[in-house]
Amino acid sequence: MIVAEPAGAARLPSVPTSAYVVADAGTGEVLAAKDPHGLLRPASTLKLLTAITLIPLLNPDAMVAASRQATT
Repeated sequence: MIVAEPAGAARLPSVPTSAYVVADAGTGEVLAAKDPHGLLRPASTLKLLTAITLIPLLNPDAMVAASRQATT
């Protein structure tokens, strides 16, 4: 486990997973990681293939309202 905890920061919760990386989106600094260089299957392959297939078919001006149920 790799963690950059500032002094006085709350401890990270225990997460039952094989690997993860948490990074600052602005700087790219890795804030926490568990087995960041492990050889694992990509979790988002299906999401990427779906996006590549469907994004060209979407109307960029379309408005979508999320239901209350979708937000919980």
